[in-house]
Amino acid sequence: MLKVAGSAKLSFVFPARRAIAYAFYSDMHRLAKYLTHIEMVDTYGDYEYRMLYQSTELGTYHLSIFCDVRMELPPGNRIIRLVSVENMPPIETKLTVNSTTGRGFFSSEALFHDEGPNETRIEFQMNLGGNLPRPLGMRFMPGRVVDNVANGITNRRLREIVQGFLDDSLADFPVWEEHLEEQVAQRLM
Repeated sequence: MLKVAGSAKLSFVFPARRAIAYAFYSDMHRLAKYLTHIEMVDTYGDYEYRMLYQSTELGTYHLSIFCDVRMELPPGNRIIRLVSVENMPPIETKLTVNSTTGRGFFSSEALFHDEGPNETRIEFQMNLGGNLPRPLGMRFMPGRVVDNVANGITNRRLREIVQGFLDDSLADFPVWEEHLEEQVAQRLM
């Protein structure tokens, strides 16, 4: 088996009140656009999604990890969680010489704190992992070496994903906010 695990954290200041920041980040379809290497592939009922992490590592090995999650939005506009669930249709495990596909887990949590009159501090963390069949091209490599390399790469990828998420969401916020203001103005007319 190929054991893949990684996590990343960051804290940042968002340029809006907590209620606005929370509304912006509570739309899973919008959030998925900001996640490089991860895409939303299906929706199951309210707030349940199938995500797919794909990456090519060491220039040769292709990893595809399907993760099923449920978005939790507790009252109070303070926490958004994605928690791993296993109640969705099964994933067919696939294996070739240089690729592996299977089911894993994905979770994230964002904590929202009032920072100032028009700012919110967001503490964000993300976790990804799974136990996948080892690509046939890796079968002669010691398992411990393969796992250590995979975990190092996954941690680096997650830091890259989290930083891209931050950069892309902050760049997109003014467009979203302008659209929101237009909707409010139209309702008042």
